[in-house]
Amino acid sequence: MSKIQSGIQSCDISIVLQGPVSSSRGENIFSTAENAQQIRKIFPESEIIISTWEDSDLSGIVADKFVLSKDPGGIPFEIGSKKTNNINRMLVSSQAGVRAASRPYILKLRSDLMPESTDFIGHWERLSVPPVEYGIFSRQILAYPVYSLLFEEKEKRMPKPFHISDWAFFGESRDILSLFNIELVKEPNFSEFFKKNKVDFYDTTPKVKWQYSPEQYLFYSVVKNNFQYVKFNHKGDYSEELIKLSEKFVFNNFVFIDDDMWKLLHGKGFYNKPIHEYDKNCFDGLIRYGIGVEKRIALGIPTPDLDVRGAKLKLQQQNASRADFLPFLSGDSDLFQEHVNKSGALTIIVQGGLFKKNIVQVANNCTHWRDLFENAQIICAISSSDFLEIFRTNSEYSYKIDTKDGLVRDAFAVLLQACDTLSFADAATPLPPIKNDSGICNANLQISTSKRALEVATGEYVLRIRNDMIFYDRNFLDQYVALAGKDRGRFREFRQRVLMSPLFTLNPFGAERMPFHYSDWFHFGLREDVTSIWQVPFMTLSDLLYYHFNDYAPHSNEFEKKFYTRIAVEQHIAFHRFKKKFSEISLDFHNDFRFSKESVEILFDNFVLCNLKEAKIFFEKYNPAINDRIFDHWCITQEDCNAILLDRSSIERILTESAKKIFPDAPERIKANSHTLEFYEHKNCDGTAVFSEKILDGDFFCKKVLPSYISNGTWKNKILKHLFGCSKISSYSNFYRLSEGQLRSNALVEQGKNSIVADYDNCCALYGPYVNLGKGTYRADFVFSEPLNEVVTLEISSLENAHVASKVVDAVADRVSIEWSSPVDLSNVEARFFVKSGFSHELLFLSIAKF
Repeated sequence: MSKIQSGIQSCDISIVLQGPVSSSRGENIFSTAENAQQIRKIFPESEIIISTWEDSDLSGIVADKFVLSKDPGGIPFEIGSKKTNNINRMLVSSQAGVRAASRPYILKLRSDLMPESTDFIGHWERLSVPPVEYGIFSRQILAYPVYSLLFEEKEKRMPKPFHISDWAFFGESRDILSLFNIELVKEPNFSEFFKKNKVDFYDTTPKVKWQYSPEQYLFYSVVKNNFQYVKFNHKGDYSEELIKLSEKFVFNNFVFIDDDMWKLLHGKGFYNKPIHEYDKNCFDGLIRYGIGVEKRIALGIPTPDLDVRGAKLKLQQQNASRADFLPFLSGDSDLFQEHVNKSGALTIIVQGGLFKKNIVQVANNCTHWRDLFENAQIICAISSSDFLEIFRTNSEYSYKIDTKDGLVRDAFAVLLQACDTLSFADAATPLPPIKNDSGICNANLQISTSKRALEVATGEYVLRIRNDMIFYDRNFLDQYVALAGKDRGRFREFRQRVLMSPLFTLNPFGAERMPFHYSDWFHFGLREDVTSIWQVPFMTLSDLLYYHFNDYAPHSNEFEKKFYTRIAVEQHIAFHRFKKKFSEISLDFHNDFRFSKESVEILFDNFVLCNLKEAKIFFEKYNPAINDRIFDHWCITQEDCNAILLDRSSIERILTESAKKIFPDAPERIKANSHTLEFYEHKNCDGTAVFSEKILDGDFFCKKVLPSYISNGTWKNKILKHLFGCSKISSYSNFYRLSEGQLRSNALVEQGKNSIVADYDNCCALYGPYVNLGKGTYRADFVFSEPLNEVVTLEISSLENAHVASKVVDAVADRVSIEWSSPVDLSNVEARFFVKSGFSHELLFLSIAKF
């Protein structure tokens, strides 16, 4: 048997998922089928019951029992809104589900709540006791805090008697059955009660016309069944006497723990926030763990000392955190800017090596940070130096300047004026290069430097950033406020999201398919979250030498074969951090893409990708890359972020399509043939790129860029060199143009030696390029600027064979082609293109490709 907590086995529990079901995710972050699968994983022997509506799509859902009821429907309850009161839906599906349960304990959940742990059972066992007075149940039921309310507050406070959340309950089966043993409401009278009755009380939601909230109706009906003298006429009936009576019923019959103790994931990402971030109108009135313990003590209900101490501390932390999080609740960037500028609120860690060659830049950067954030703690985190002699005594570091260079000494003095403290990396050594076009790997120095600096950081928030880059102003904070509070899904781990760079946050569906490759240029977020990123082990020499002794995966493309290391530095940091929480993820080698989608979900649940241009980042080394959108093929872009935030269910489609847009200024496909060649036009420079060699079904990567078509002002040779390792690219295809003398013509050539005009019949409009070709199968394409709508003749000849191939083509497209095969090598191969009088078209190029 699978034992969950003391005294309770997995087989002792019936789990009821009640409400609408879905076989696909739709707008939710998981489907009902995935929910049931997760439940089976952590409750392997429990009885799973799906209680939903007749005619529901149950495909793919695995459960022990399906209870299907007729949908009672819902009634609109709010003026100006089409939302319906679904109280009878909740009651019908819950009642049918719990009545079908056969085990001693019941966990009743909304169908869009997914348990991530069994820990809540331990909390129930420790805290739940028989009621001291006003008892309805034999033992207290564990209730969910969100929408369990003592009051709601806007301009004024509105008490909420008997207001217990109906999202989740756990307890003995007889008690859960008793909780739902009530009548359905009579509609439409219930939902339209205050359309016909006078409102003579303060109401935080005056447009809502129901008699009670569903939460109030549920528990008050149970109270009334057992204590007929208790009168609660409607939601505005909140006399002081009734409020006190309500609290006695509530806290004698229910146990409350916080949502992070329940550990339930909500299908609607909006609700997946810590309770102190949830709702500024309801927060103070929510019955949290700390509030519940306080009320138990006041009512004389036995409470373990551990919970008395723990609840008090947790309540203090929540109240403090709520105050800090107010800027996100309101979306008020100015308020957050003001908060971060307070003394003690921000630490800036300026990290990297400090050398004679960069000390002036680092000193200037530190001074810039001091100008931007005068009250921040600024730490210069030094990984290594060629002019500082560093000494370590136990865990303390000291240094002395070991240079007579006056500029270096002056710059270092300026740095010291700007910084509050220096920190030094613990002992670590460089490692061999991670790939065939990189230098030594300083990953372990980076990890050590970050850990040490974060140990002495004191700010509530931390900006850890490379020492060779800056933000020009404080606009990056505005981006953080705008995006950090977005809905989060099942992979949320950080307390708040962390801001980082999209450049070198790789798209795992792109050219380099490397999951968990999150940029490490900078991190901004809560200190506890940023600190946790760097709590990872050092990289090992065996990792760095991996591909010297192991084969690449069969699916590896030419970019992925540049790596020597098993996983990249960025992957090492991110994967080790999140593997601690999500044990199901794996990354055996750098392009192990089994968990590519999960890596993106983890990214979006825990990070914000900064728009580097809007944030005005200055990073001289990479400024060309920041402004060059060819890197969009490798990285997750701002457009990708916007699309994924709108549709989390389409991550793979969004990123796969995005990866193909090498030339986003004008990614218009001219034509695509069936021989793994695709042509793209770049309008800014009349350029053409050729895509060949499939990496996955339907996906191409850039094999050749035609330098003659690329203007120096837009695509420089150094970009080609960076991407492909050389400035002159080899390919399976060769390209020839009239304007460059590679082709010739017996016709009239005009307009920059590209337009051909034939003034007599059977004119040889084009011939050339007289190339030598090895044996094999080839294809020649004459590509024009517009559809031809002409009958033309094509011919291939060589020195060895004057008639290799020929064909007559009724050309309606913008290109014509001819294919041939030769068992021997051919020299001086000539492709001839014959037209009739009146032909007048502009040739783009001739392509000869082997396939």
